[in-house]
Amino acid sequence: MNKSALMALAAAGTLALAACTPQPIIRADGTVGPAESTGPSAPAGSCNVTNLGWAVGQIATTETLVRIKRDSGASVGRVIAPGTMVTKDFRADRVNVHINSNTERKIQRTTCG
Repeated sequence: MNKSALMALAAAGTLALAACTPQPIIRADGTVGPAESTGPSAPAGSCNVTNLGWAVGQIATTETLVRIKRDSGASVGRVIAPGTMVTKDFRADRVNVHINSNTERKIQRTTCG
């Protein structure tokens, strides 16, 4: 592999890692907070699961999923059961609800992406 190709590969890897780094939150008043900030200070459409601890152990009903989406600030949500094939693209506006099975539908965890 030549030097140009190696440099391009290194740059692509750096960009890929940067995409995974939590981005600071810009509040409505223009101030910047850490990625862990919660509540209404998060930009509209961005996901934040910090306040979703209440959902773990709950059954993933329509009402529960609507509340998770609202509380996370995400504009898109998806339910992921074990063995479910999902895309690996990261979306800052998506909340993932991981359940234990398609029959019991008990929420195991929530993540953004």
